[in-house]
Amino acid sequence: MRSFHRRGATSLLDLAEEASTDPWTKWGQGAILPGLGLLYAASIGWSGMATCLSRQGHPRVLYGAEAYCVAGVVLAVAGFFHCHAYWGNTHRLAGAAPLGKVVCGMAGLVCLIGLLASSLHL
Repeated sequence: MRSFHRRGATSLLDLAEEASTDPWTKWGQGAILPGLGLLYAASIGWSGMATCLSRQGHPRVLYGAEAYCVAGVVLAVAGFFHCHAYWGNTHRLAGAAPLGKVVCGMAGLVCLIGLLASSLHL
């Protein structure tokens, strides 16, 4: 009997690997979790403030450019998970998944640099 299961990804950062083929990976990690990230980023964009945890575990509220950089990082992480789990499990989009992960990773890096620069007031 022929198996239609593909090899599962050993790491999220391994761009050549494919995502697991179970429904939780595709719909849970590839659609629902990125959707929640999208909603949080949209609420940051709407209100102009983001609530994050500080090193001491207490909530810290960020405003303005810092909040928008956090929204960008959240969107980049959500996009990365979507590309990895959803696109990687869709046959017609599987070839674009590694490129999507690279684009989301670079966008997240740019937003992290922006967050660092705005936090340090550079």
